[in-house]
Amino acid sequence: MALLRGTLDLWPDAARQMGVAHVEHGLRGEQGHRDAEWVQRAAESQAVPFIGLQVDVKALQAERQGTIEETARRARYEQLSATALERNYAFVVTAHQRDDQIETILYNILRGTGLRGLQGMPAVRPLHDGPSLVRPMLDIQRSAVTAWLSERNIEWRTDESNESPKFTRNRLRNDLLPHLRQHYNPQLDSVLTRMSQQISEAVQCMDELAEQALGSAVLEQQPSCCRLDCSKLCEWPVAIIRHAFTLLWIRQSWPRKRMTFDHWQLLASVVMTGSPASASLPSGIVMQRGGAVLRLFLQDPATNASVNSQSD
Repeated sequence: MALLRGTLDLWPDAARQMGVAHVEHGLRGEQGHRDAEWVQRAAESQAVPFIGLQVDVKALQAERQGTIEETARRARYEQLSATALERNYAFVVTAHQRDDQIETILYNILRGTGLRGLQGMPAVRPLHDGPSLVRPMLDIQRSAVTAWLSERNIEWRTDESNESPKFTRNRLRNDLLPHLRQHYNPQLDSVLTRMSQQISEAVQCMDELAEQALGSAVLEQQPSCCRLDCSKLCEWPVAIIRHAFTLLWIRQSWPRKRMTFDHWQLLASVVMTGSPASASLPSGIVMQRGGAVLRLFLQDPATNASVNSQSD
């Protein structure tokens, strides 16, 4: 609501050039339906078109073998990206705030991420097939957002599932982060934010080198399969090799949430030593090395076979 009303305050003609999208994940029953209806009324009260979207997250989770949170996130952005393309919107804009950024950084630290995960959420990144995802509120604290809404008597709603302790993000938000701020460092948010900014600068430099490494090594690249020349990748330091694989995952739109440092290091080791000859990675991705060629492909969970068998 802060994003919607703030946008209309700053850009009075925005109502004719944008829409308000709400994704119903099918996970919260009647409460989810009531929230969707509330968002629709809020959009229409501001004369902004409402776009109601639905996904069956549970069905997708069984198909994709990820967590509920990861599956819902991917499905949500896929729906938003497709809708933006269909309606000729150049941007998908979300209201992620500084608190969301801190939670993301800490979550990535705890699960064992690499440098890319330590930089948190980027303010701008491309989505599927063209539209850009923009997060203009990343530097604003949640308390400042709710204070702004309260001062203007603007109603908002909170997803009731945000309080459920069964979700890791909720436990970080409601238990771990308050404990760390109180007992270890009251400036924790500033420390993590500054760290992520410094890491983002380093990642930009490494991205340029990783682009060069992939440019010389990619033999084939399709949505579900790619082949790399390990003899070309071996010419680079191991840190760049690991980073090149994270860049490849982004290009392929393969999920990285369950990929840890150990997985990236395993890929780099296969490039450098040839061992192991094959291994399974998170989200149904398989790697196989034959000679100097490393093949990565998505495996069909129903048949345990390559989705792109013509490349065998």
